[in-house]
Amino acid sequence: MSLTYIITIILRFFALVWALVILRRTSDWRIGLLAVILTAMMVYQMVSLFQAPSDQWVLLTDHKDLYRLAASGTMLLIIVFLGRVMTENRVTRHLLFKEVQAFKSFYEHNPNAFYTLDLEGRVLATNKACRKMFGDLGTDRGEWIFFDVVADEERQRVHAHFLEAAQGDPQSFEATVLHQDGRRLQVNITNMPIFADGSVAGVYGIAKDMTEQKAAEQERMLSAQRYQELMESIEAVVWEGDPETFEYTFISPQSERILGYKPEQLIKDHDFWKSRVHPDDYETMITFCQAELQAGRNHMHEYRMLAADGRVVWLKECVTVVQEDGRVTGCRGIMVNITDRKLAEERLQHIAYYDVLTSLPNRTRFEDRLQLEMTRAQSRSQPLAVLLLDLDRFKYINDSLGHCIGDELIRAVAERLKTCVDEKVIVSRIGGDEFTLILPGLHSQDAGQVAEMILQRMAAPFVIEQHELFVTCSIGISFFPEQGSDLTTLIKHAELAMYRAKELGRNNHQFYATSMNEDALQKLSLERFLRKALGLNEFVLFYQPQVNVKSGKIFGFEALLRWKHPILGMVSPATFIPLAEETGLIVPIGEWVLESACRQIKGWHEAGNPHLTVAVNLSARQFQQDNLVEMVERVLAETGVEPQCLELEITESVTMYDVERAIMILHELKNLGIRISLDDFGTGYSSLSYLKHFPIHTLKIDQSFVRDITTDADDAAIATSVIALAHSLNRQVVAEGVETEAHLRYLAAHGCVEMQGYHFSGPLPAQEIEARFLSGKAFKMPALPPLSEN
Repeated sequence: MSLTYIITIILRFFALVWALVILRRTSDWRIGLLAVILTAMMVYQMVSLFQAPSDQWVLLTDHKDLYRLAASGTMLLIIVFLGRVMTENRVTRHLLFKEVQAFKSFYEHNPNAFYTLDLEGRVLATNKACRKMFGDLGTDRGEWIFFDVVADEERQRVHAHFLEAAQGDPQSFEATVLHQDGRRLQVNITNMPIFADGSVAGVYGIAKDMTEQKAAEQERMLSAQRYQELMESIEAVVWEGDPETFEYTFISPQSERILGYKPEQLIKDHDFWKSRVHPDDYETMITFCQAELQAGRNHMHEYRMLAADGRVVWLKECVTVVQEDGRVTGCRGIMVNITDRKLAEERLQHIAYYDVLTSLPNRTRFEDRLQLEMTRAQSRSQPLAVLLLDLDRFKYINDSLGHCIGDELIRAVAERLKTCVDEKVIVSRIGGDEFTLILPGLHSQDAGQVAEMILQRMAAPFVIEQHELFVTCSIGISFFPEQGSDLTTLIKHAELAMYRAKELGRNNHQFYATSMNEDALQKLSLERFLRKALGLNEFVLFYQPQVNVKSGKIFGFEALLRWKHPILGMVSPATFIPLAEETGLIVPIGEWVLESACRQIKGWHEAGNPHLTVAVNLSARQFQQDNLVEMVERVLAETGVEPQCLELEITESVTMYDVERAIMILHELKNLGIRISLDDFGTGYSSLSYLKHFPIHTLKIDQSFVRDITTDADDAAIATSVIALAHSLNRQVVAEGVETEAHLRYLAAHGCVEMQGYHFSGPLPAQEIEARFLSGKAFKMPALPPLSEN
């Protein structure tokens, strides 16, 4: 065997190894068959090689060895070439696979809808996003046409874009498509032609859902539109500006409607602020704004601006400061037209401080000015006079000729008053027919001359609607600071002087004097306190026992009103009761007395004293009230007191004004079950014929007769006559003012067994009554002869 043959076998072995490697890396059957043949040949040749004796080995036996060597080398080269080709092919296929996978991932997992169409518009392939966008319309290739999912109104336009893409021209457009469930979607579609062998074989499509974006854009557009409409509808100017130069960089169109200036006029006019802001407001406003902007504070201010047509427009401006890194870089604000509000405020201020009828300062304005003039007078050490003028007999004119004539007369008086004084004098109307004048720097003589001039001018007749009217006036004068260092005192003293002028016959003037009308001053003060007393709970009830001297027991109490003032102390009923009658305050006070007394007696009943009664005085003013019976009935219902436990005391004078009405009311009260007593009997001018018609249960002997009953024969005769009269009319009789045992014995001897007075007890608060007399013990009576009932 030649060495050439051996080399050939080695080459073929390497070829076999490469073939096996190639076979392992490829599935090509042709290369596999080649490897099998080579393997068989190699096995045969290897066997032959190892069977040949070693001494036969030579370099070359014949020319076939060279042929085999060349063929084996060629085969090895071919196998190596095939291996390299296969390696490159494998790398190429791997890269292609990656690209295919990348495209597949891009196609399938893209959030936008991808689809492939043929030239007829049939859908050949879709990705997941496409199926989600349109719904599962079909799974087979070419089963549905893309135009089927396009809204009817846009189908023609979308088809035209498809044809353009099918001709090789990419298209991008927006359209409305329909989901399988009927929802309408706004999408952005891109159609791209698919080229194959130089011609268009189909169309790629990409659809991006723009529904939410379009809705957001629509909402932004609507918001912008609403903002624009709001900006155009409100009476306000929105602006931005330079905080250093005070120049506008932006201003809304409302500036033309509110101020008459177009926005471009205001932006270009660098001296706008100085030339347009009201001269009286410019310095204050500009100084304030500069300080606030330098401090970086948002602020608000009001000022006046001159409009293009010359009008004065009130503006309220709210300014917001824009800052970056603590540095003021800009400012923006809004200007609101508040002209109407300012005018309304001026009107309200005029109404609040000026009299509507005469346009003179009213009481509030008068007091403000008087306080100011008093301060000036004090600082300058000058006198100040206050005149209070009240028209005489004005009520008569007003009632007889009507309020319209009265109003015209008031206007005429106001105009005439203003002609009597110079501009320094402040004339005011503080009431119906009351006027005041503030005279700065005038002494008593000068003030008197002004008052006389007014009286002379007022003496001339007033002609009001063909009525010739003569009106005089009464004037009171007080001076600051001698007759009042404060406003209230000064006015009060001028009023007292005016009342003095009326008392002296009217149509004159009087200076205030310390001794003038002290009673009136006290009465005025007392009335003022009295009007507040009920609301401040200053009234209290005292109770005076009423005793049956036969048994020594208390059968009832008389409720007596007391006024405990925090400054005046305990005010006598003789002082304040007549004033309450005069002012009409006795009506609410009397109702309070009745209700309080009933609640107290109800409490004593519940505490174990059911036999007790309570007597309440009924004033003449109360008796004249139309709802008296209803009020009494209501109080009884609210307190729960039995009517027979309540006794109403009236005086003779109460019944004498209208006897028929008095009889009717007393019968209505009696029908409720209430007891009626006639107080102070014998002190008036009553008629015995009236008495028999009144449903009176009890006659009370006035204490003025009891006081001297043992020493004055007349008083004794009157008292015994009243007792006899009561018994003859089958009436109960009670004696008031029993202060001594002698009084008791005398009255008891003449048949009066029910008494009250200081001999038993004076009026006491409810707490002391409970402690002293409601313990169940009777009064200790002196030894008396048999009491007479006749």
